[in-house]
Amino acid sequence: MLTAAPPATPRPGSHPLPYECRAAAYPMNEAHSIPLRSHETTSPCLALRWLRECTQHITDQLDAAYAQPGLYWLTDEAEHERALAYMTCGMGYQLTLHDDSTRYVLLAYPAGSTQATRGYWCERWTQDVSTTERPALLASFDAYSAPQADRRVAIALRTISPALDTDASDPAWAWLYEERAETEGPCCARNLAR
Repeated sequence: MLTAAPPATPRPGSHPLPYECRAAAYPMNEAHSIPLRSHETTSPCLALRWLRECTQHITDQLDAAYAQPGLYWLTDEAEHERALAYMTCGMGYQLTLHDDSTRYVLLAYPAGSTQATRGYWCERWTQDVSTTERPALLASFDAYSAPQADRRVAIALRTISPALDTDASDPAWAWLYEERAETEGPCCARNLAR
């Protein structure tokens, strides 16, 4: 379970700082988020430092398997450079981590930016339909554009379809090579039955 830090208190008579940083938890099957931390800072470098500290705090509290994406992000210098480039150009940067019951979203963005939360959230679930157990979240990721989300979904389908029987893999390959170009809109779901 994560501990929540109190939100930043605005300084009386001060002007808003140029970068806002926020972390929130989104429990599965609940409509409201839980604010974990917030911070205001003066530069993209300091916003990135806050993202690193907050990511470290969250991964320290997650089980090892769920902490891996956050631990990888902490050492990914190329991704840090990309985050700095986004914020320097006036766009926001978002990092999402999860465990079996909650999604943790960390944002850093220029104050007043309308692009702080744009992007796509993709999830891969599995469920044994012969039991009454709830579906299990296997993987999730952020994509910054529709083509990037489409590529990642296609990669996931190509990865799992060889393990499926013919009746289940045929619809996946049909979608990949025939129907995929027709898929447009804000939401896309692909169900495969094994």
